Amino acid sequence: ITGVSSGIGLAITRVFAAAGYKIFGSVRKKEDALRLKEELGDAYEPLFFDLTDDDAIKAEAARVAELVGHQGIQLLVNNGGISGGDAIMHVSIDYMKHIYDVNTLGLLRVSQAFFPLLKISSANKSVQTKIVNISSGAGRAVRPYLGPYAATKHAVEAISDAMRRELMRYGI
Repeated sequence: ITGVSSGIGLAITRVFAAAGYKIFGSVRKKEDALRLKEELGDAYEPLFFDLTDDDAIKAEAARVAELVGHQGIQLLVNNGGISGGDAIMHVSIDYMKHIYDVNTLGLLRVSQAFFPLLKISSANKSVQTKIVNISSGAGRAVRPYLGPYAATKHAVEAISDAMRRELMRYGI
């Protein structure tokens, strides 16, 4: 689960931990990892990466692969991201690049890095393997001054639809 330090990611992590699952959850700050480890104990294993850091994401995916071995992972929840708004005619191109890099390309980076672990799990036909991409109502309907954020969530909707269709053959 990406982005587990607060909000939806934290709530999802707590629910899965209470249900007895092992959660690998991404944070950017050591203090967030320590707080979650104290709260959730052995149910939680922190992953340290920023959604814009290809190398860190790949390194953590490799570490998870070592920890889970041939079992793989059953679920990837792409939750991490940032919100942000501005008038679309005045938003800086640099900001647009940044919000896309985090919300859209970050989701793709994580999905690609963890895909091999999902494929391992999906080979076991008794296990349901899933990718859940957290989007937003803004991915369907845009409110004024939320154009930058909504644009990234529209892209998440398209990526999710492509994933759904393309990953069926793997049982994901």
